[in-house]
Amino acid sequence: MMNVCTTKNTWIGEEYSPQLIETVNVMRRREESSFNCHDYLNASLSSLGLGTIDELWRQNTAEWMFKVIDFYDLDRDIVNAAMTYLDRMLSVSMFHHRLSKNQCCLLSMACLKLAIKVSTPDEHFRTSILYVH
Repeated sequence: MMNVCTTKNTWIGEEYSPQLIETVNVMRRREESSFNCHDYLNASLSSLGLGTIDELWRQNTAEWMFKVIDFYDLDRDIVNAAMTYLDRMLSVSMFHHRLSKNQCCLLSMACLKLAIKVSTPDEHFRTSILYVH
């Protein structure tokens, strides 16, 4: 039995349909307004010394993550994932310049924990390393 698709074809000859073009335009407008990312390392408040996040802090955070990963003999690519999570979080947050030093450390630990949980296949290891007794 053949499955008949009832949706309209978005192609009209060699051109896109007007509905597809409008959908892409709406997506672009939403991306520009809602999903706007900020360069948290070059923000004016950080350059004035009002923020705790700068390039040195980011480098120290990455080095700390590598020490933790090396101590537990895990794949070093986990740090890449954790730093990606951290960068994404800070770039979409408009309040990154208001985070205290302790909040920044907590955020980096949470990103590392998430990266370990996602990247480590051994369930017993994940639960033993990630929970403080």
